[in-house]
Amino acid sequence: MPSLDTTTDDFLTASLHHDNLQVDTTDPNPRPMIAILDAKPGSEDAFRARIVDLVRHVRQEPGCITFTAYEARDTPGRFYLYEVYTDATAFATHLTTDHVHTFISSIPQLSTAGPGSLIQLNEIPIPASDIEAAATWSTQYSADTHLPPNALWAALRDARTGTRPTSGNTYAIHGPFTVGTELSVTPDGSDETLTSTIVELDDGRAYADRTEFSGLILTDRHELTPLHDGGTRITHQLTIGGPAATTVGPTLGPQITEDYPAVMNELIAAASTRSSTSHANHGAAASTSGGPHPVVASRTEKRTDDRSPHPDRPHHGGAPTQTRAEPEGQCQRRVRGSDVHEHHGHHDRE
Repeated sequence: MPSLDTTTDDFLTASLHHDNLQVDTTDPNPRPMIAILDAKPGSEDAFRARIVDLVRHVRQEPGCITFTAYEARDTPGRFYLYEVYTDATAFATHLTTDHVHTFISSIPQLSTAGPGSLIQLNEIPIPASDIEAAATWSTQYSADTHLPPNALWAALRDARTGTRPTSGNTYAIHGPFTVGTELSVTPDGSDETLTSTIVELDDGRAYADRTEFSGLILTDRHELTPLHDGGTRITHQLTIGGPAATTVGPTLGPQITEDYPAVMNELIAAASTRSSTSHANHGAAASTSGGPHPVVASRTEKRTDDRSPHPDRPHHGGAPTQTRAEPEGQCQRRVRGSDVHEHHGHHDRE
């Protein structure tokens, strides 16, 4: 990377006139850039202190969107300054401030950098439709049981094919139990039937179906993970995708999934009954004392929104998940199809 001779007395003047600092002030777009600065050996602490002082001042500028300083983890003394200004005029104004002049003037003493160390950036445009399609909101509920995966898989298959009645929805399958087959799903208490499509089926391990309506994509997924003690961890996940996912999801998602604990217990009870019946038919003694129950249960929620344009702006895809314990055996209502449409319609009106 080219650098200026740092022994000259006119370092500040030469820097301010360097090509890398020249911008088209008629450009109304945000002006992003990054500076890569190496401290001179032995000057790391002093240069770091200068950068901290610069950051404090620049963040007070009206035209500064962001100004964040980083230090390379594997190369102490190498600093990265990520800067974004509202437009080229704001950056030009930034170059006239006393704090910038003070910082640039200190560079020959503390750093090997020159004005060529500043790199102007142009953002790569991403179509809005692609950004919106990538936005998702998801939540999942997990529970452990001593039952083996095959018993739970059979109970899950029975529910989705309509062989076993469920307390929340009525299912009817229109073809073989395989990827691509459509299901009719009628929520209890609703006259409206939704159409879902099986999008994932790994026999004995994972199942997912997808429902699309009003610009939203709902993916309902079950995963069965064998445990070392012969039991199974069941994970039930809902993912909401589409343009309004991150707006509608935090309200709509919990309404749809509030009965996940009850649905999970119902699945376990059905698997236990099926397993017990199978053992009885083979002359094996079936233990029914107390019935099976989840020994560990938790729910996590996650929002992913790829619309954050700058590295130091909060990016929800990297946000930590929230986990909370759920009561077991508590029967809660399932959101009806009409409730879902009413909510989404309310959002559209807003």
